[in-house]
Amino acid sequence: MGYFATLAAGDRPAGAGVLTSLEALAADMEGVAEAALAADATRWANALPRAARLVGSKALAVGGGPFQAVLRAALAEGFAPPADTLVDTVSRLAETQRAERDLAVLLPGPGRLLADGTSVNDVKAALVGLMERICASRPAMVLLDEREDPALDGTACRRLAATARNVADYYGVALGLCLSQVDDPLAAIAARRALRLDHLLIADAAASHAECLAAASAAGWRSLGLAGPPAGVPAAEGDGAAPWFAMSGAQRDIEALQRALAGV
Repeated sequence: MGYFATLAAGDRPAGAGVLTSLEALAADMEGVAEAALAADATRWANALPRAARLVGSKALAVGGGPFQAVLRAALAEGFAPPADTLVDTVSRLAETQRAERDLAVLLPGPGRLLADGTSVNDVKAALVGLMERICASRPAMVLLDEREDPALDGTACRRLAATARNVADYYGVALGLCLSQVDDPLAAIAARRALRLDHLLIADAAASHAECLAAASAAGWRSLGLAGPPAGVPAAEGDGAAPWFAMSGAQRDIEALQRALAGV
């Protein structure tokens, strides 16, 4: 069982995991723009495993990069094709890749959707509907994409996050938060635990991995993801937060990705 599948099962994996976002590399390998790749489920689902095999990745993130803005806008406008393409892609990947590598899916978080002017009821309907369709394929993890913002302290975001967690729990999928634009990682790690999610990815580079991991353990996070290659994090002991890393790359990054993933 892979690192993120182990987290989804409620267990604590050994060592540190690495989650790779390879849409840019896959698009380079296909000779197309990322937007074109993300518009074709068959091509998307075929290209990502090729990129993963090239760099030796055991865990794939799906739906990141420029596609997030496209998906967020489509959900706000009730435009179905981007979500349909993502659901189809995840379904295909789950069928072909589950035995080889874990899957994580990035979806717009409630704070981002509310910030776009969508009503709470419409956000709930859109988020729950998409969560159910994605989780039916049982990826190891779903990450809600958010910016660090005081709006995340609001009742609406907390309730919507709880609703999303209920869906994820029903399907046995781990649910986490992908947090960007973080000026103070230690403060954010403590504050965002109020959303009552178990897994957190700090999408911006953090100065001290060890301090972040200690803060996550103290706050009660089950796992903490940090941007960049796996390095500089001591193994957490006991019930502390399990450490993992998030990496992305294009064609120019192949050798760096291969080196970073070689020991994982």
